[in-house]
Amino acid sequence: MRWYSFIGVFLAVLAIIGIVFTSLPVPSQTTTIPFYYGDTQAGTLTLTLPQEIRAGDEAKVTLQVDYLQGSSTETSKLIDRLESGDLFVSPKGEGQVLIDPHKSTYFSWKIRSFSRGECDGVVWLFEQKPGAEPSLILSRKFTLTSVYFLGVSYSLARILSLLLLIVGIGLVSPYALRKLKKSRYSIAEDS
Repeated sequence: MRWYSFIGVFLAVLAIIGIVFTSLPVPSQTTTIPFYYGDTQAGTLTLTLPQEIRAGDEAKVTLQVDYLQGSSTETSKLIDRLESGDLFVSPKGEGQVLIDPHKSTYFSWKIRSFSRGECDGVVWLFEQKPGAEPSLILSRKFTLTSVYFLGVSYSLARILSLLLLIVGIGLVSPYALRKLKKSRYSIAEDS
């Protein structure tokens, strides 16, 4: 095996390790918050946030609304919004949904950061009864840390790892093809 084949194997193994580490799922943290109408608990809110944001990658924020049995929701609607000056948020603006008190209601946002550092945001949830102004159910501030992988964004690290894998395979393939030809030639002589 020639020296460039050893380097090719090393680069390919290094690239596979890079691809695996940059593709592992990000753990999330879940917070359950009760909400009330006066002194009576009306239901619970479950907010799920990633523990960190990988720069260049998309992360998901979800809010689940569960009403307790017997809560009077009439024909109310929920209005949601995720605001952040540091993150790219999709969908932007407010979302609205009519309440079905017998089913869970889910809100979901995709967030992305392209730089390293602290990212602040606020999740808003309002309930609006017919003919009334919206009333605030939740205003939850959060801070997430956006991180790099070895000094570059995660998406760039995956691209560089794939390029490294291609170079590694390119360095190993001449040796592998030569060995394959020799084995075919020796099989043909034996026949």
